[in-house]
Amino acid sequence: MATLLREADVERVIKMEPVIEALADAMRELGEGIAENIPRRRVYPPGNVLNVMFASYPGSGYYGLKSYSIGGGKVRFLVALYRQDGEEAGNIDGLIEGNLLGAYRTGAASGLAARELAPRGAVEV
Repeated sequence: MATLLREADVERVIKMEPVIEALADAMRELGEGIAENIPRRRVYPPGNVLNVMFASYPGSGYYGLKSYSIGGGKVRFLVALYRQDGEEAGNIDGLIEGNLLGAYRTGAASGLAARELAPRGAVEV
């Protein structure tokens, strides 16, 4: 059974450069038609919103989903990761509170775009 990683756990271990590299690999797979990214789906319970996004990234060995709810003036994020291969295929391998994770992914997208689109040798933006 997967352990829930709380925001404090994520904060202790996350580093931007590996997130940028993972995003670069995932985008490459997405462009090659290997990975999948399904657009956000929403439901609207009274006074709340539940959003769900799901994707597969075969190069990582995982597929999963990110959900977030908006209600009572708060936003709550949860990421669920499922193993893709082997005897454990389909098993939940990770549950992660995803606020900080999402912020890093957003920052990594900007870092990756700057790295790939900047003129070679540029030192200022």
